[in-house]
Amino acid sequence: MAARKAAAAEEVVARPETGTALGRGSAFQGVEGQAGAVRILQAALGHDRVSHAYLFVGPHGVGRELVARRLAAALLCTGRTPGMAPHEVCGGCGACARVDRGLHPDVHVCIPEAEAVRRGTLAWDEDRKPSQDIKVEQVRQLRDDLRMTAFEGGWRVAILPLAERLRVEAANALLKTLEEPLPRSLLVLCAPDRGAVLETLRSRCQRVAFSPLPEELLARLLVARRALPFEQALAVAREAEGSMGRALLGEAAEAGETWEAAGAWLADLERATPSELLSRAEALEKDRDALDRLVRALARLALRRAEEAVPAARTDGAVALRARLLAEVAAGALELRGELTRPGANARLNLERFMLRARAQLQGFTNSSMNS
Repeated sequence: MAARKAAAAEEVVARPETGTALGRGSAFQGVEGQAGAVRILQAALGHDRVSHAYLFVGPHGVGRELVARRLAAALLCTGRTPGMAPHEVCGGCGACARVDRGLHPDVHVCIPEAEAVRRGTLAWDEDRKPSQDIKVEQVRQLRDDLRMTAFEGGWRVAILPLAERLRVEAANALLKTLEEPLPRSLLVLCAPDRGAVLETLRSRCQRVAFSPLPEELLARLLVARRALPFEQALAVAREAEGSMGRALLGEAAEAGETWEAAGAWLADLERATPSELLSRAEALEKDRDALDRLVRALARLALRRAEEAVPAARTDGAVALRARLLAEVAAGALELRGELTRPGANARLNLERFMLRARAQLQGFTNSSMNS
């Protein structure tokens, strides 16, 4: 389920309606928070040194596929006029329009069947479960497509937004394309990290790093695109962990409530009895997805409050101690999140252990402060 949500997050960012539509000017207009990646690609275009293969590495939902499509637009635009920079497009020719709408015949997007069904580009077959992985047959078809004469613009572009889903045999088939690149062909792999792609593939690609978007930037974008109040948008941004795709998806819609729940949980750790916390652990373990979001929010909230206390902590020993304890609670929450993902982990036991330890830390500090 997490993988499907991640894929959805990436695709949301890639749809034109979630960003600035392609117009005259830089092909990368509307790409937010990825100045470093854009700079690398603009320089490659400017010096006519576009690599035959790129590996876009970064979280889902930060614009990797969008940037890949915009790079394709820069290569395929047929309306460029004298004086335009190599990274600029006319925005009005048929090629620009087709790339922007995902309909250009020389731009091939290779995704798992299940993702194609979700995007509406493949009909649902009730008699056969669609694959969650990219199969070798798809890669062979992609290789055949790249060998064909380009329809317009001279370039052929292949984009794999979910390269981490390549089966081993599919990755090996793709390796032949990387080892023997065709003239004026471009292959863009997108993956959450370098380790998600086989070494034989990534060693033949130029790596371009994509970063999580800053919380305030995400919040401003949400205010502009969804007309959310800034505080609500900021809560959604905190939950989205730097991904505009996640922020626009339903999984982030309840981010404000999750943030408030994390605040209530932190307050309970400071004042609730052990039996009350054990009862809460029993309720929390029933929804593992919700628990994961809540633990993540608790870690971020505790760390944020520890950071906010730093200025006063320089002159107040009690504040410094509380800040350190909050940081330890944050670290414990992150450790708990890791434990919950381990196969066969006892969620209830790990949750109870974390809550009782955090309670002892925070309530011990509160009691000592009251007595001093």
